[in-house]
Amino acid sequence: MPLDSIVVYRDNLLPISETFIFDQVESLTRFNAYYAGCRFVKGIKLSNESTFVINKKKGSRFGILLESLFIRYGISSKFNNRFNIIQPKLVHAHFGVGASNILPFVMRKRIKLIVTYHGFDATTTDKAARMSFFGHRLYLLRRNQLIEYVSTFIAVSEFIKRKMIEQGIPSDKIIVHYTGIDLEKFLIDSSIVREKIVLFVGRLVEQKGCYYLLKAMKEVQKKHLNCKLVVIGDGPQRLHLEELSHNEQIDSIFLGSLTHKEVRKWMNRSMIFSVPSIKMETGAEEGLGMVFVEANAMGLPVVSTATGGIPEVIEHEVTGLLVKEKDIRMITDSINTLLSNRDLWDKMSMNGIKRAKELFDIRLQANKLQDIYQQVIER
Repeated sequence: MPLDSIVVYRDNLLPISETFIFDQVESLTRFNAYYAGCRFVKGIKLSNESTFVINKKKGSRFGILLESLFIRYGISSKFNNRFNIIQPKLVHAHFGVGASNILPFVMRKRIKLIVTYHGFDATTTDKAARMSFFGHRLYLLRRNQLIEYVSTFIAVSEFIKRKMIEQGIPSDKIIVHYTGIDLEKFLIDSSIVREKIVLFVGRLVEQKGCYYLLKAMKEVQKKHLNCKLVVIGDGPQRLHLEELSHNEQIDSIFLGSLTHKEVRKWMNRSMIFSVPSIKMETGAEEGLGMVFVEANAMGLPVVSTATGGIPEVIEHEVTGLLVKEKDIRMITDSINTLLSNRDLWDKMSMNGIKRAKELFDIRLQANKLQDIYQQVIER
């Protein structure tokens, strides 16, 4: 018996930072999944046979016109033809902003739509969104229409669900579903000796809190002379942070963006993972933080902040230590504690691996997602 088809929609297909979407789709076994979007971007290579976009020539005037017709009026001959061939039972859009872009099209086609909210789409205040990019402003204009049309919304954490409710989305329409990671990719090589490395992985933007980690590491290195900070990621704050590290004589190395395989190798070598995220004035907070799940899966105790959805991943004093935002002294003390207490480190390392398996196994989570799909289809 042939499998039913679904379409997974993301405006940009598909940034390397959104591997969680790719892993989720590739783990589906009960549906034929297709990727659809407005445009391709540099990142994850997707199968040509199962992927289609509105605008293949990003930046061209004609391509921009095609995107505009699609977003404003739901008109796209390319999408219309592919959807007629595929006959999808539903569209799963990622991020509320993306859902508002495809809303006119699915309404014209009368196709069921479900939407996953991941972070900024739920946490950014309306005031900040009105001053943001066009897509976010359009989302505000269409939000009530989206709420009326969509029967099922997915929140990546309980925290994101609370933020969605604040936006006016009815609680009974929201399902909390953890995305999960492919645990087979996160296998610890026990032959590699752990070094006194504190690892940061993330975009170098204010929200990720690397500034506060650097300040803390200056104090940590007074007690642990051979401890090094390794920073993986890029962003607008990189130059400023590198200058700070140099001026404060902090033993650190900035590696820029690396492949996921290379990141996993560094996780295997390190002793502590730390991204002390903060809440921004716009309201933006960590929706969940899949990188924390990945760190735990690799046996890394985490030092972070009790902000956003992080406490749903990191259980304080069980799989890591959570501190107040911007509290350099507490970050310092937490890192020193884990570096000095091997028994505690071993306990948190084992607990983190166990928690990742219990709550974030992509195969178990993909099966639950497919149950959600089936329930929506059968309504």
